[in-house]
Amino acid sequence: MSNLLRYGLVVMCLGLSFSAHSAGFDCSKATQKVEKMICSDIQLSTLDSNLYNAYSSAKIATGNSKVFKENGRVAINWRNQNCTTPKCIKEWYQTREDELLRIAATGFVPPSDCVVSDSHVSVKGRISRKVFPGPPNYTDISEGDKPLAYWILKTEKPLCAYSSEMLPNYLKRISPQNEFQLVISDYEKYRNKLGKLVTVNGVPYPSHTGYHQTRLLITVTNIK
Repeated sequence: MSNLLRYGLVVMCLGLSFSAHSAGFDCSKATQKVEKMICSDIQLSTLDSNLYNAYSSAKIATGNSKVFKENGRVAINWRNQNCTTPKCIKEWYQTREDELLRIAATGFVPPSDCVVSDSHVSVKGRISRKVFPGPPNYTDISEGDKPLAYWILKTEKPLCAYSSEMLPNYLKRISPQNEFQLVISDYEKYRNKLGKLVTVNGVPYPSHTGYHQTRLLITVTNIK
């Protein structure tokens, strides 16, 4: 085999490899910092390409409705405004793919102003530190239950909410919620936010243990 032919095969293989790991959008037109991070990272580019299959299925299931388009716009804006690390972007893709597969399975897209389990949300309110009765009975501290302190986000008014507490791929509309227990990896980082009006960005999930004090909790990405 000639050196020229050998070189051509190498270039072709590299091209195929790059194509297989390319993002699902035109990287030459990337303007957002997050988009540039995706284009420069093979793993993130692959996740972006893989997301297209779930998106296509959801698009068909919803008939590409206005509410579905709005859902996509809100999701992308959330990523671009809140993710500053590859870890955050990777977690966004994982959550977003699950959300799109749920939409594809049911054809249902919840309103964008609702707090929805296992979706990315931005919720405005005030954070307070509250003490609740813990084990063994989770009923009364004066009766011997261990006091447990949690951070609770309270909104000005109850918000429309959907929970996946019954089945992972099924959303149930629940009563409007105005309190959300926060799950934070570094409480000290945000201690100065206590008592202030803030926006909490993160992913809600339904209560399922005695340590959960609100119907929906939010795993916090950041607090602004």
